[in-house]
This record gives sequence, C-alpha cells and structure tokens, in this order.
Amino acid sequence: MWYSRTFGKYVNDQNFTQNTVLITTFDESEQDAPVNQIYTTIYGAHVKSGAVPDSLNTYSLLNMLEDNWGLGSLGRSDLTAVQVPAIWQ
Repeated sequence: MWYSRTFGKYVNDQNFTQNTVLITTFDESEQDAPVNQIYTTIYGAHVKSGAVPDSLNTYSLLNMLEDNWGLGSLGRSDLTAVQVPAIWQ
C-alpha cells in the first residue's frame, strides 16, 4: 500500500518510465537479526519482470549502474560484487 501511494503516480506514467529506472531499497531488518534481508525493486520500461533469487548487495547495484551507463568504477568492492543477472529487455 505504501509503495503504490508513494510511487504509483510515477510507475503508471509512461513518460516517466520510458527512459527512467526507479530503484528502491528497503532495509527494515533489526540490527540484531540473524540475517539482514533487504528488499529492492528495479522498475522501468526496459526491465524484465521477475524475481532474482541471488544474494546481491549495494555494490551489486552500484556495479550494474556503472556498467550500464558507462560511469566507470570506484575501484573498490564494486569491482568484485556479485553481478546482477540480465534484467534488461
């Protein structure tokens, strides 16, 4: 409900989604939780729908953005991050 209230007007606007990728990340785990699970969505006209079961992290997303838009690397953990699978249409 919160997601659709917050982002619904954007994801339903074809002018917005045509050349945009909306990435949202929610980290609601407790600090002392045995497993820190973070939910991330990647939404856009050129993104394949589906779930990615791989264990990715913030550096995985950074690496994907760097590669996709030719931004170069920070030269740190983004170089060795687990790759985001082929999500582009």
